[in-house]
Amino acid sequence: MIKQVTNQTDADIYKQLKKLFGLSEGLGALREYQKVDVELTPEESARNCAKLRKVIRGTKRLSLMQDDPVSLYMGHRVLGCDLTKLSKYVRYHPSLEYWEVGDDDKYRMTGLHPAMVLKVVDGKGDPVTLHRTYLTKDGRKALVEEPKMQMSGKRKLRGAAVRLFEHPTSRVLGICEGAENGWGIATAYRYEMSVWSMLNAGNLSIADIPREKFDTVIIFGDNDPYVPRLGYRPGEHAARMAYQKLKKDGFEVFTKIPEKERVDFDDVWNNYYRMKQLQAA
Repeated sequence: MIKQVTNQTDADIYKQLKKLFGLSEGLGALREYQKVDVELTPEESARNCAKLRKVIRGTKRLSLMQDDPVSLYMGHRVLGCDLTKLSKYVRYHPSLEYWEVGDDDKYRMTGLHPAMVLKVVDGKGDPVTLHRTYLTKDGRKALVEEPKMQMSGKRKLRGAAVRLFEHPTSRVLGICEGAENGWGIATAYRYEMSVWSMLNAGNLSIADIPREKFDTVIIFGDNDPYVPRLGYRPGEHAARMAYQKLKKDGFEVFTKIPEKERVDFDDVWNNYYRMKQLQAA
């Protein structure tokens, strides 16, 4: 945000922040994320589960006509994809409540929107939570403050994933952060391996993958900018942590990261698809 407003370089911004707030250089070591992860009480879990059940009861499978907002959205995000391959964990809600925090710090329901609802499950396949992406009827992100939000679950994520595409026989799994990125990966690999979205970098780093289901895991990391406060690139750092964890778990592991900064594999696939379309024209 500072960079966009001031047009300064990352280095200049960091120098000023360091002077103002006493920031210290990160060591760049392969260390755990410092996020506090407090488990839920039984009462909190029960309240969350009631809200999750209410949302999931209002969802539907994607339309066979591929004309629902979720199908349109994923088709916009991933060119040339086969939407019939999307798994049962990708659902459509025709009119989901959107809540915002007001100036008085109280939540208010400000509207109803179509939404993509993703079912998040652990390594055993047990449900953990839901992730929502609020949309317009024509399959674009809704014009709300936070169009993408994860619901509070029955427990913390702890490596749980959205199983975007499940190959019936392949022992190879691709994992990444975002769902749209994962759908681009599945499409680029012609649906020849399963692909799971871990939702964020911290959760990717502790991916809960069942050893009995897969032999090989390909980690598709994000090429994020370097963050001086942290001392590393978050996407690459998370991929390295996941690599070490999955190696210890007995998997054959490979890591892929896009060459260009701020480019994900969905972008790589879309650029390739456009080039092929131009060549064929």
